Amino acid sequence: MDRKQIEISQEEIQKQIEYINQIQCLIGNKYKKYNIQTMGCALNENDSEKLSGMLDNMGYIYTDDAHEADIIIFNTCCVRENAEDKVFGKLGELKKKRCAGFASALDVILVVV
Repeated sequence: MDRKQIEISQEEIQKQIEYINQIQCLIGNKYKKYNIQTMGCALNENDSEKLSGMLDNMGYIYTDDAHEADIIIFNTCCVRENAEDKVFGKLGELKKKRCAGFASALDVILVVV
């Protein structure tokens, strides 16, 4: 499967930089952490690296431990059913641990891509 090359205008890049700056102002000096869990193919790995770079630019810090993250991103493949099933399992596992007192479920942003 070939991936289509996408051209992004300088105007769109500038808008993204403005969003990054706004988020940096919102989080201030607080050290917010993120965790990305990738399930699927090499294209998903590439997308996760891009997401990681964006979050780093916004001032977030990567953590291997999803239970201490403020943002958890599940990057999955919609073509492979096994990858989608893994996400549902991970969400259930995370819910159990957070409800057991690891952290408030209201303190985390969950993203499924």
